[in-house]
Amino acid sequence: MRSLCKIFYIYLLTKQAFFYAFLYRSPLVLFPLRFCIFIFIISSDLALNAIFYFDDKISEKYRYAKNIFLFALSKNITVILLSTFIGFFFLTLFTKLNNSANQLREVFKKEEEKMKINKKYIVSEERKKEIQQEIANILTKCKIKIIVFILIEIILLLFFWYYITVFCHVYSNTQTSWLLDSFLTMLSRIIIDFLFCLGFAKLYRIAVESNIQTLYKISLFFYSFC
Repeated sequence: MRSLCKIFYIYLLTKQAFFYAFLYRSPLVLFPLRFCIFIFIISSDLALNAIFYFDDKISEKYRYAKNIFLFALSKNITVILLSTFIGFFFLTLFTKLNNSANQLREVFKKEEEKMKINKKYIVSEERKKEIQQEIANILTKCKIKIIVFILIEIILLLFFWYYITVFCHVYSNTQTSWLLDSFLTMLSRIIIDFLFCLGFAKLYRIAVESNIQTLYKISLFFYSFC
């Protein structure tokens, strides 16, 4: 019975980098890890716009661009969209690596389903031990994934730092254009995130109100995708 605005906000909490880092609240997903993802996304926008700032774009800027803002919009739209897509891929990957909340929920969801089917169902001591073991296994795997996540992020951030340093040294006169492209990438990501979240929030409301199971599953798939 949630309103469209509430559903929209819930989608933003898991799909938009800033909302996910600073507004999402869960004891299962630690803030330091969410903040690391946020820092990585900003760093990837800066680095990817430098990596895809090819020589022909730089020479074209010097020959034809009188207005740097219009040049960024008209000539670098491919760079902006490509870096936005790659950034979204890394956001999805890293979120998957450090988030085991869904697996933990499934453990308890199974027991809830048993209680719904059988009102007299009682969790035995043996079953409690099995649940504890399942949770321990999930948390162990989660720790391993977090270590992998941190190592991958450190390696990539070091590469980004090195590449951006070299880029700014070699192409010192294009720094303003590069920063503008990076800003437009961040802005485009926010707009895309908001549009997608609003669209799927509306889809969720339609599915619930019309009792269309297919649309409901599609909206939930997008919610749990990353």
